[in-house]
Amino acid sequence: MYRRIVVFAVLLSLSIAVVAVFLVSRLSGVQIGMAEEEVESVLGGKGLTLQFQNDEEMKYFARLLSMPSEKGAVMKRWDRNDLSTHILFDADSRVVGVYSSQGIQRYTNVVLSAFGLRN
Repeated sequence: MYRRIVVFAVLLSLSIAVVAVFLVSRLSGVQIGMAEEEVESVLGGKGLTLQFQNDEEMKYFARLLSMPSEKGAVMKRWDRNDLSTHILFDADSRVVGVYSSQGIQRYTNVVLSAFGLRN
């Protein structure tokens, strides 16, 4: 019984997190096809360019964030308050993928705390 409750709590937490990520991505104002300059004006300033060892490593990371992986793509990150936004740009500096995370860890901690699994 306890195990079922924990599994339910984790699934509920992940569902809330997915909805939160979707909403944050929609609210960030960044859209597929935007130029890098437009993104900088929306998110405020230049993003941190993520350094990968090779294209394969970048493609793997992009897949983890459910983004397309393209040869010559560049991933950048913007951090504001508790919002972290990863944006994948193609070779023409156009947005091909957006992943924003806000509060995912917070939701997970709340659910686990409710069941006494985390302080």
